[in-house]
Amino acid sequence: MSPSTDILSEKDLKYLRQAIEISADARKHGQHPFGCIIVDENDKVVTTAENQVPSGDASQHAELRAVSIITKLKDAQTLGNCTLYTSTEPCVMCSGAIVWSGIGRIVFGLSNESLNKLAKLNPKNWYITMNTKEIAERASRPVQVLGPFIEDEAVIPHDHFWD
Repeated sequence: MSPSTDILSEKDLKYLRQAIEISADARKHGQHPFGCIIVDENDKVVTTAENQVPSGDASQHAELRAVSIITKLKDAQTLGNCTLYTSTEPCVMCSGAIVWSGIGRIVFGLSNESLNKLAKLNPKNWYITMNTKEIAERASRPVQVLGPFIEDEAVIPHDHFWD
């Protein structure tokens, strides 16, 4: 996936960098390096989450954890005005959950294509080669997907992680 031609605002870059910081924290906590943040229409951070997959539950991706939290706090109509910022493009499972939750906008750093190039270095890492934009395009309601952005920054928490 080539870098996005979309332009992000300074606010978007701020939140995307926060998601990348969360991914670095996840790695420091012994987790896989993924993090996300959900911001509402009033520019308020509603929730943040880091990956918890090494806990033994494969569904504990950062995005799924954040979606689980926010759907208990806000209704689907309100979620349409929220943005999920994530350090790395959401996987198929997380993309589906984001779409079904009602969240209206996704902004990501590292693309799945770039991540898969790193992850395939270790045969124990499984992945699916389908991107978030494909899933959003097939959704029955509009979901804006923007990315990849600042991949040079988003890749840092993954440095030598997948070796």
